[in-house]
Amino acid sequence: MDKKHCIPALPETPLPLYLESVGLNPEQERISRPQGYPVYHWLLTVRGEGVITFAGRQERLPVQTAVLLPPHLPHVYEGTAGDWATAYVTFDGAQAEGILASLGLPCPSVWTWNTAEGENSMKAETQRLLAAAERQHPGSLLELSCEVYRFLAALKQFGMPGRLPSLSDALRVLEPVTRWLEAHYGDPGIGMPEIASVLGHSPRHLTTLFRRAYGTTPYAYLLSLRIRKAKELLGGGASPPIHVIAGRVGFRDASHFIATFRRLTGMTPEQYRSLH
Repeated sequence: MDKKHCIPALPETPLPLYLESVGLNPEQERISRPQGYPVYHWLLTVRGEGVITFAGRQERLPVQTAVLLPPHLPHVYEGTAGDWATAYVTFDGAQAEGILASLGLPCPSVWTWNTAEGENSMKAETQRLLAAAERQHPGSLLELSCEVYRFLAALKQFGMPGRLPSLSDALRVLEPVTRWLEAHYGDPGIGMPEIASVLGHSPRHLTTLFRRAYGTTPYAYLLSLRIRKAKELLGGGASPPIHVIAGRVGFRDASHFIATFRRLTGMTPEQYRSLH
């Protein structure tokens, strides 16, 4: 594996994301940065093993384990077993912090994958970044900005920060719950205990999975499902009365339904019906 290091010119005008560098290092040397690195730094072990120290903690970096560091965080890393080879991506941008937050990517964080699909996908995304950085052309900065976002989206989908499941794993685990909710959303007696019992998880653990997969709680997911079903009824030609729709989608009374509908859609059910 040859060492490659590509640094495109930084943009004159701020981009939401920009790539500073991407590369493969077959002989990773010891690095000590008392002031941290000036941009976000992703480091992945592709062979051997390393160890990194940051924020008062030390983390092992065996094969296919990575670390994501924010700018200016002091850190030290070095190999501990065999020839330590790494891949790295460094990036920043006017919206980098907000994009990481919106994708639910904690930083600093240590990442692993629990499926071959995830591992192969992240390898492919790193290679895409490297190939795009090597193709210098007039539109390369915008292309690289898109590729960085694609890389982060793949990390969201396949990566596991710490011990949390990946997005694809969370979606797979939650599929029985979402199917059950589709079948029982009209029951006004559904609450967190009933939802959690579908998988036999605690409400707290189920909430963690839902936040990872959908960015919301199980009960908020249920409310959104009920409102979506209500919209289907309101959009028909011969739409039932509001109190009938409220009962069909799981609300005990029309006033609660109307208030929830307004909060989630910005309009009343009658206003929505008038538009359709």
